[in-house]
Amino acid sequence: MSVSHRLRVRPSAGVVIHRVRRTLTMTGDPHRTILIDTALDLVDAAADATGVLHVLSQALWKGAEPKSLLKAAARRRFLANRDLLRTLLTEFVEGIESELERMFLANVVRAHGLPEPVLQARTQIRDHWVRSDCWFERHSLRVELDGELAHPGRATDADVLRDNCMILSYEDITLRFRWWHTLLGACVSAAQVAAGLRRGGFQGEPQPCCDTCTAPEEFRKLVERARATASRTRSTGVRGMIVA
Repeated sequence: MSVSHRLRVRPSAGVVIHRVRRTLTMTGDPHRTILIDTALDLVDAAADATGVLHVLSQALWKGAEPKSLLKAAARRRFLANRDLLRTLLTEFVEGIESELERMFLANVVRAHGLPEPVLQARTQIRDHWVRSDCWFERHSLRVELDGELAHPGRATDADVLRDNCMILSYEDITLRFRWWHTLLGACVSAAQVAAGLRRGGFQGEPQPCCDTCTAPEEFRKLVERARATASRTRSTGVRGMIVA
């Protein structure tokens, strides 16, 4: 609980009192600090980068605007984790809306030298607009990142319909990844993304992110399997992966 340093507040079990010298903007009943101030207070108290990431992703999910957070942070004379907050919010302004998206872009795409996707791309399917987390427009590939909060263990029925519509209406395929694929399995995920890009005409290959990176080897396996499948289906007229 944040209160003005001038107020006297009686201690209460389970309540931590934070005394601040700035003017507090309150909302709701009972009164509480507004979302942006609460988020910055929690950023200030965060012990590490993971804590800052969690606070910012929650604040943005609840409707806080990145530019408003940056402006409010600039007005604070003292703010722990200020540099990290600026770095992360700059990325959020570019379109990254969750920790999972940030990690995917860093660990899978950039670490393996893959083309940059369009983030949070809006597309009209049927009678409404939908957003794709990552869209490689030139190569007809979309990536959806399923965090546990929004997608507890599986794609929703709406997700399945959206993926089907993308294939039927735009010939875009959709790859889905979760936390494990972005952190521990980033190299295999990069190989799959590169193979999906190759299907849409991409001529490059994933670059190794470290000495033990398996992405190039996994990519070559996928390409060889695609060639074998294409040779079997060519006579049927079924669209196969582009492997040239």
